[in-house]
Amino acid sequence: MTTTKNELAVEATGLVKTFGNVRAVDGIDLRVHPGKFSACSAPTAPARQRC
Repeated sequence: MTTTKNELAVEATGLVKTFGNVRAVDGIDLRVHPGKFSACSAPTAPARQRC
């Protein structure tokens, strides 16, 4: 895979997460370059083991 210096695998801007009336995340930006980040998110431990 050939990538340029400024190429992004993921870009998200202005992310917001609320829990009821609580704003837990307010306007976060995320930029991930290819090959730089790996994660698994799941609601329970058994689900994370299957990632």
